[in-house]
Amino acid sequence: PYTPLKKYVEMYDPDKIHLPENLNEPPENHPPEMARRRNSMNKPFGYGLGKENEPLWRQYISYYYALVTEIDDHIGQILCTLREEGLEENTIIIYTSDHGDFVGAHGIVEKCAIGHNVYEDTLRVPLIVKLPNSEVKGYVSDDLVELIDLYPTLVEALRIPVPEGYNPAGKSIVPTLDTNAALDREYAVSENKTQLTLIGKRYKFSLWIDKEQKFVDMLFDR
Repeated sequence: PYTPLKKYVEMYDPDKIHLPENLNEPPENHPPEMARRRNSMNKPFGYGLGKENEPLWRQYISYYYALVTEIDDHIGQILCTLREEGLEENTIIIYTSDHGDFVGAHGIVEKCAIGHNVYEDTLRVPLIVKLPNSEVKGYVSDDLVELIDLYPTLVEALRIPVPEGYNPAGKSIVPTLDTNAALDREYAVSENKTQLTLIGKRYKFSLWIDKEQKFVDMLFDR
């Protein structure tokens, strides 16, 4: 539910919200289920309700920003408590998410799990890592990283022995965190039951694998 506290709601004026440029992208550009939801007037996924109601979009996006700010405040409280309890330099902090949110991009809200697998809005999740006593601060990397990299990263950072013969699927990003060394992954993979997507540094290719619903493969220059 989009029900932020009043003090956060008041931070964002709906009339000043910048709407996504592709808010009104033609539904036929999307995979079948996404196109259906774009035209639907039925709750809970009646995205068509916003087609003729721009103030509804503005209020929704302003509430989303308010909720993000509320989460940010709570993260701040956690970090302050770690500092006050003397635990800051003995704690690895990782901020991430399982998926992004369209927030009106392509005329979609939330994640639209079926058919969303190719869009940057849901694929590009935050990943902020703080290692205790690291010399690297404020470094931003455009390397391709996957959530499966978190396990080998923590194993290496904590110096936990890996059982003999076990080969984790991910790749540790500790070298990047320690020295800014490039991860140099050639491509990342994202898959659901409708699409298989390969993301390279420049190109992204989505192969449509759903045999029940027909749709085109998609190639993007990133």
